[in-house]
Amino acid sequence: MTSRFLVILAVGTALSVPTRPVQATPVRIQTERLAAEVQSLREQRSPPPEDPLDTCGLVAGSAPDFTLEDVNPTSPTAGLQVPRTDPGNATLLYIALASCGRCQADTDALGAIVAEQGSAWAELSVRVLALDTALESLPELADGHDLPILVDTDTLNLQGQYGADRWYIYLLDRNGEPAMLHYELNFTTERDRLVNEVNALLAGETLP
Repeated sequence: MTSRFLVILAVGTALSVPTRPVQATPVRIQTERLAAEVQSLREQRSPPPEDPLDTCGLVAGSAPDFTLEDVNPTSPTAGLQVPRTDPGNATLLYIALASCGRCQADTDALGAIVAEQGSAWAELSVRVLALDTALESLPELADGHDLPILVDTDTLNLQGQYGADRWYIYLLDRNGEPAMLHYELNFTTERDRLVNEVNALLAGETLP
C-alpha cells in the first residue's frame, strides 16, 4: 500500500466520520506537510495571466542581456558566441525546453517562417534559448532549421532571470526592450499574427 493511498484513505475516513476526534497521526502530519509544500510551490511562481490574447504587460529590463554559444551545427553561427540580439535589430526570442516535443515542432515551424520571410526579416535577430541542458535532446531541437540554439547555463540562470519554465516568445524592439510576451502563441495556427507583430516591430510601430 503506497503512502499516496494512505493519504487518500485518511482523508476519506475523516470526511465520512466527522464526529470522531481527529488524531495527530503520522499520516495526517504527512498530509499537512505535503499540502504546505504544494502551496509553497504555487506561491513561488504565479501562473500566466488569463488574457484573451495570451500576453502580458512587460517592463523595461525584463529581458536580461546574455551571450551564449550557438550549438546548432547547421546554423551560420554554429560554435560562435551569439548575443541576445544584434545592434539595431528587433528580436524574436523563443524560450524552449530541449526535451519538449512541442518545442521541437515549434522551432521547425519558426525556421520555416523565417526562411519564408527572407530578406524582409533581415533586421530581425531570431534566437532559440534552450532552458534545460538535456543535451541528448538537442539534435531533435535543432533538426529541420538553421536557427541559432543557445543553451542556458547554471552560471547565467536565464530561466530564473526571465521567470520562464516552458515555451515563451519574447519580441524585443530595436532598442532591445521587450515589446510583447506570448505564453501560448502557436507558430502554425497563429502564423499571420506573429508575422504581423514582427513586421510592426521592424517598422518601428508600438505593439498593442
